[in-house]
Amino acid sequence: MDKCLFLIAITTIAASLVSAQTSAQVQNRQIWNSYCSQSSRGNVAALMHAFSGICSNADPIICCELVAQIIRSYPDMHLCPSDTGYQLSPTGCGNDHQSNAAPPSETPRPSNFHFPAEQFQPEAPIRRADEHKTSEGAPAGHVEVVEIVFNYNPHDNVRVSIPVPKSSTMQASGHTQQPVPIRNTQNGRPVGQQSSPAQHLTPPAELTDDDEDGPVVLLNTPGHQATKFALNLFKTIDRPPNGDSVISPLLPQLLLSNLIDFANPVTQRQLIQAIHLYPEQLDKMTKTLQDVSRSTVNTVEFASVNFVATNLKLNKSFTENARLRNVDVLPVNFNQPNQVARTANKWVSDKTHRLINEIVSPGSLSSNTRLLLANSIFFKGKWKYTFVQTEPGQFESSPGNTHNVNSMYQLNKLRYGELKFPDGNGFRWVELPYEGDTLAMLILLPLRRHQLEASLQQLQAEDLARIMAQIDNSFITTKVNLRLPKFTLTDSVSLNGPLQRLGLDSIFHDGDSLRHLSNEQVVVSDVTQRTYLSVDEQGTKATSVASLSIVPLSITTPYREIRFDVDQPFLAMIVDKNERYPVFIGQIYEPYE
Repeated sequence: MDKCLFLIAITTIAASLVSAQTSAQVQNRQIWNSYCSQSSRGNVAALMHAFSGICSNADPIICCELVAQIIRSYPDMHLCPSDTGYQLSPTGCGNDHQSNAAPPSETPRPSNFHFPAEQFQPEAPIRRADEHKTSEGAPAGHVEVVEIVFNYNPHDNVRVSIPVPKSSTMQASGHTQQPVPIRNTQNGRPVGQQSSPAQHLTPPAELTDDDEDGPVVLLNTPGHQATKFALNLFKTIDRPPNGDSVISPLLPQLLLSNLIDFANPVTQRQLIQAIHLYPEQLDKMTKTLQDVSRSTVNTVEFASVNFVATNLKLNKSFTENARLRNVDVLPVNFNQPNQVARTANKWVSDKTHRLINEIVSPGSLSSNTRLLLANSIFFKGKWKYTFVQTEPGQFESSPGNTHNVNSMYQLNKLRYGELKFPDGNGFRWVELPYEGDTLAMLILLPLRRHQLEASLQQLQAEDLARIMAQIDNSFITTKVNLRLPKFTLTDSVSLNGPLQRLGLDSIFHDGDSLRHLSNEQVVVSDVTQRTYLSVDEQGTKATSVASLSIVPLSITTPYREIRFDVDQPFLAMIVDKNERYPVFIGQIYEPYE
């Protein structure tokens, strides 16, 4: 084998038995793509001018989210160009309007951003009369405006006033639309309703360490939100005490996010509160990961499939979204569970390079199963720095319980740090980068021996954000004597319980929870994940030498030498250094090969 690490995970969601877009939605989505798609967001000036009447001085990313929420809330109103950027119109756009904000020159790519009916709503619009001013400031009459409150976090909100013509109660179809009832509010929110869980609207924040020259800690980014979900899920997994475990939290997060647009409002809130991110944000993160295969010697492969019952009619938008995300859609007959299991397991084996050969058994399927969603990630990476030797070592899985292991050794300049909690628990950590330096493995040892679980339960997303900031620093001041056991993990877990403990309950019990997904009432019966992880010393002979040869070595730099013996239970994470989140998380108590 010529590479040092294989990581494979696959997740499935099985759903068991228990609408088309308007012309305005299609037009508005195209406009949104022209300015807010990943390929178009670089033209910030055009974006902000186009939506100046909606966003005011908002951050461009926040502006795009505001526009998206507005489009969701008004599926029958058109975004029309005007002298002050795009404005909502209930009757379509006339040819006499001209926009001063030209869209980006490239043709907008098809987007998977979806705006179905009954999407998750911001607070109900509050209608009020505003005095319209002339350019000289003199009163010139009254116009009706719609004020929408967007909650960014539990403590703040932003109000956006959108001028609306008095004929705004008339839809483009010509049918009268009932005015939205005005609800009593308290502190800017409807009475009895919790603040919006739309965490993806949180503006990116930067916190700098006390040292002005220290690394910048990024919070409230998509990567930070993914880290929150990853840690929350890993902490709540059902496993025996002191048991090995490994998951790729990104996979269930991806599968569940694809259900948001097709759920009822209660389930939408639960989904967003639990997984924190929307599908377009997660798609961007997976694309960044897959770029690793094009720019380094490492391999990252994603795959997704929908096994659909032949007698189930899916929402057309769900099928279109799957096609845009390159998801395989395979019709199957769940009345023949043996055949379906063989088909699903062959797909798994092919996508994981035959390292995982089963994801479902015939007994886990029945004639009531309507939909089986599965995705996988395959990672094969080379260490940036070589482990120079492997020798027998000792590993103490619990106090007094010691066994022999093969320990890999290297002495190298590696990023190292300590994370201390108020009660004395915490972690020492070291970074092992892969070739290309965009992915890395973090090894975390508890500060107090054999206190891995206690330290894990205190570990927060903000703590990992600080570690991510440190490993993004190009300046290294530590030489680490590292001994790490070779290990291989395989794990199979049900995520039903952990997800319900995170507040995602309705999709497992409420037949109306996914009301827009298909022509039948369905619930999720099982969310499972199987993961394979193998770490050894292979595959870095030539590339690590080349990498080391281009790293400048200053003889005047004072390096602090650290001894880092991994001889007790530890955490291992594979992290994306660009987006700053863990792709895999594992805890190892028994490092067997």
